[in-house]
Amino acid sequence: MAYADSSLSGAGGAAASPFPVAGLVGVFLLMRAVRRNPPNRALPEDRWNLSIRQGVALYGEQRYPEAEQQFLNAISLAEKSDPDGDRLAKSHRELSIVYLAQQRSGEAEQASQRALNLSRKAGVCFQTSPENILDDLAIIYQAQGKQADAAKTYEQLLELQEAAHGPDSRPVAVTRHRLACVRPAEGKHQEAEELNRRALGAYDKGEWPEDETLIAILRQLAWNCLAQKKPAQAEPVLRRLLSCEERLLGREAPCLVSTLRALADVRNQQGDYGDCEALFKEAMQRLDGAERPEDSAVACTVSDLGWFYCQRGRFTDAEPLFAKLLEIVEKTQSQEREQMAESLGAYVNLLRELGSWDEAATIAGRVEAVCAGYAKYVRPRVPFRWWAWN
Repeated sequence: MAYADSSLSGAGGAAASPFPVAGLVGVFLLMRAVRRNPPNRALPEDRWNLSIRQGVALYGEQRYPEAEQQFLNAISLAEKSDPDGDRLAKSHRELSIVYLAQQRSGEAEQASQRALNLSRKAGVCFQTSPENILDDLAIIYQAQGKQADAAKTYEQLLELQEAAHGPDSRPVAVTRHRLACVRPAEGKHQEAEELNRRALGAYDKGEWPEDETLIAILRQLAWNCLAQKKPAQAEPVLRRLLSCEERLLGREAPCLVSTLRALADVRNQQGDYGDCEALFKEAMQRLDGAERPEDSAVACTVSDLGWFYCQRGRFTDAEPLFAKLLEIVEKTQSQEREQMAESLGAYVNLLRELGSWDEAATIAGRVEAVCAGYAKYVRPRVPFRWWAWN
């Protein structure tokens, strides 16, 4: 027995058996295993695992059609070995995610519904719990524009999460924020604000580390306040958002420019024009220091500062900004051009206000070439000071 134990455990040296009984037993067991489960005829469970792993890997490489085939194969295998179990639920869930990545939201919804029904039968596990699948389904509804269905799904998810994790838990905070993102489409800005404030309160109470979810909550909360014309409530949220973005994403992050512009607009509404101008200029400086700033971000910031100067009657300060804006717009795509139509119309009016009629005609020709929609904003018979901001 000493020899056999030594051989089976992999021991070597002087203790090796003069008669390799254990070695023969090992070979016999291996041959028997090969006969029962040859490499090219894996058990259904093993093939299911292989299909899932390969599908996940292909999804990560954005090879969605191939990933889809692997998950369809996993579904076929699971239907034979575990027709009402967790494997089939997981297969349908993975398939729904691949469908969504291919913008096939209708098929994604059907697969996710199947996964949800199966998970409720199979019991709870991490991958295919009703919580996870409800979250998937809500995202699919949002992709389809079914905001009311998404809201109902998030409400179901909240009920499950509050019972399982408590009302101030992190999963509940995240879902409250996601529900808040849906509410404005239903015209429920106040409810969206309350949901985001509760989510933010849970973050503060739990003293959780700052992360991108916190940034998303702050950004949405600021937007909720601005949509309800509450600049005083929006200002502290925007300042905290700006601080979080700088710490987590770095001072060069493009999103900081959008936050600075929003904060500048709030300060403008509050009548602090000095702070407003300083914030717009800081946004401009960050764009100037960026390696490859997006044209749309530069155009919006230049336009905002130009409009601010027009509002204050500082037309000579506004003119070079609108000139820069036109240069940017001439290089951008048509959709972005249309977004700048009002500012370009203001540029033509500004030149007329300054008495530069010939230059205004030249600029009007350039603007007409890139954005015909500007014309409705040109009012040659009405003083610019009156119509631009009233």
